[in-house]
Amino acid sequence: MKSKFKRICSNQQAVVVCALVVICIVFSLMTDKFMQPSTFTNIAKSAYYIAFMAIGVTFVIATGGIDLSIGTVAICSALIGGTLMERGLPMALVLLVILATGCAFGLLNGLMVSMLELPAFIATLGTMMMSRGLGSIVSKTKTISFPQGDQEGAWFRELFMVTRSDSFLPRNFPTGFVLLAVTVFIMAVLLGKTKIGRYILSIGSNKEATRLSGIPVAKYETIAYVLSGFFASLAGIAYVAVFSTAQPIRETALSWMQLPEW
Repeated sequence: MKSKFKRICSNQQAVVVCALVVICIVFSLMTDKFMQPSTFTNIAKSAYYIAFMAIGVTFVIATGGIDLSIGTVAICSALIGGTLMERGLPMALVLLVILATGCAFGLLNGLMVSMLELPAFIATLGTMMMSRGLGSIVSKTKTISFPQGDQEGAWFRELFMVTRSDSFLPRNFPTGFVLLAVTVFIMAVLLGKTKIGRYILSIGSNKEATRLSGIPVAKYETIAYVLSGFFASLAGIAYVAVFSTAQPIRETALSWMQLPEW
């Protein structure tokens, strides 16, 4: 049974890879501009924030839950951090505030689901509305612009793409892809090879059996939501690093995981 399951998984992974190859071939036949480095660079930059949110929500889904608030938490965190940046807070502290905001929303979700035993759909839907409103209130519904180019504080953008002309890497090189790949590897090890990951998977498999085994279900379920909130705020950082601005109006688009308007 185990070997059969592994064969099915490997076949599914092969199907995904084959589908990706077919898509690339079709688009390359449709236009000769598709198979260019700039195309894949733009795709990578546009996918950063979605990929980071996907990493975080994977832990929540593994517990059998769902987190609808990741999109609005991403933008709300960026708006709060950007507002403090405009008031003179150093960029390093701004980034910490953004990450702390995401973790706070994740903790709130985790406590509502694990301690108050609210349905994850209802709890995170409420948090989605709450973060959307909070972001609009803090920013006063205005667009927050983050530093670009050689402006003070723009150094954080280099974590996701090369913006300076004096770098040894080409301009607009997607350095964030390396960060994303490393993050995926670390979180895959955390989920599949550590106690935290095994307990989270166990909760999703059979929550009651996990509880009867003596595992503190509420603790590890909350950890899953905190991780989701953390990666949502990291997605917010990636978003403003690539697109330079955060707007409250875009929370609706992000909450449904749609790409931004170009």
